[in-house]
Amino acid sequence: MAGKAYSFVRAFAPEPARDLCVDRHYLLCASAGALRLEAQGQAWLLPPARAALIEAGRPSRVSIPQPAMTASVLFDTGFTPAPPAPLTVFDLSPLARALLSECSIGARARTR
Repeated sequence: MAGKAYSFVRAFAPEPARDLCVDRHYLLCASAGALRLEAQGQAWLLPPARAALIEAGRPSRVSIPQPAMTASVLFDTGFTPAPPAPLTVFDLSPLARALLSECSIGARARTR
């Protein structure tokens, strides 16, 4: 995708850990199930109530311990400044979950 920012939705079967490093700032979220994120010597579980904001080019590892659906957003590095920290894991507010849900609806419509 060449857009400045885009959302994508994808279903995943359980998978062992694999390396992840993308060229965009990455808001990593699960809308169902959970993801396990490892980076900087720490590990987090990301159920739908939590998300991670990962700076472009930062290596991490992601595993999927159970079936999961992602609802994530990627931001071009020229579109938005770098996040204030290389990696931040945080609770999603109800408003943020609603916004991600709306982005997901658009992403699903584009793939049909």
